[in-house]
Amino acid sequence: MAKQSATTGGPPERGGSSVSIETATPAAARLQVPGGLATSKMSPSADRTIRILNHLAGHSDQSFTFSQLRRDLGMSSGTLHALLASLVKGSYVRRNPDTLAYSLGPAVLALGAAARSGYRLADDLVPEMEHMSQELGLTCHATVAQGGEMVVIARTGPVEPFGRRVRVGERYPLMPPFGTAYVAWSDHGSIDAYLARSDPPLSRNDRDRCRHALDSVRRRGYAVSLNPSTRHRVGELIDGTDNWSGQELGALLSELAHEEYFLADVSPGSSYDVVAMTAPVFGPDGSVLGLLALANFPRPVPAEAIPPLAARLRKATVIPGVGRAAIGGDSTVGAGVIE
Repeated sequence: MAKQSATTGGPPERGGSSVSIETATPAAARLQVPGGLATSKMSPSADRTIRILNHLAGHSDQSFTFSQLRRDLGMSSGTLHALLASLVKGSYVRRNPDTLAYSLGPAVLALGAAARSGYRLADDLVPEMEHMSQELGLTCHATVAQGGEMVVIARTGPVEPFGRRVRVGERYPLMPPFGTAYVAWSDHGSIDAYLARSDPPLSRNDRDRCRHALDSVRRRGYAVSLNPSTRHRVGELIDGTDNWSGQELGALLSELAHEEYFLADVSPGSSYDVVAMTAPVFGPDGSVLGLLALANFPRPVPAEAIPPLAARLRKATVIPGVGRAAIGGDSTVGAGVIE
């Protein structure tokens, strides 16, 4: 495992194994990032059931008619009807008797409570997330990696008037340009695998640019993501699907990976259209348990404001008795609301 620096209090150095996280239940095996379950044979029926639940969880404030679900998930009527019938019978999905629309059912609450009893990362992070959101006037969200995706497990702060709303349960692909703070401390082989997940493949120049961004994240202890125009179109598609293999979404993700999405070098006196600032939450063994992000920046952020904001974010990633923050560059902790 990657080791924490014993002399500088800095981020763990890149080690000989890929970054891993604890899964939602104590008995489950550790997940390797960005590998995933590559060799196990998957059940198509189980996979479709998971997609239904993930779609409903990612839009927990909404309900969907049968036609909407069929369109969003791309399933045949017969398959979707049979799966929904089983989920409704088990109370994992609720069918409103008046509107006939579907939403998550009460049985999911029991599953969530059981998972949280063995996986307390969200509980550990939320109090400091709330303090940070109130202090800075920004949105904060936490994610964990599951296979080849990142899942939002907690969110605090105001509703985003300047961007799309991040929802608990929402999923993002762990592929360029997303997830740099997950893989920055991985070994060379894991970073190569992460870069290879881009489809179509990255050009040599784009791969070099991504590696430079990863080096910057590891050196500073945090990542800064910019706001190119493609990101808005990606956000619109995220709201309408949970299938990351769709051709249109895949093409946009590839386009986004080719744009200036990372802020690798900060120039004094400049301002940046920052969409998110992200730092890893390290476990006691140096593994990345999850990510903590600040978002909803109302206007371009001056270069001079980035280090203190990042220091405040890194401070929030420290869970007493669990791990320590990734401290890189300026360790100043003071930060204020962006005016």
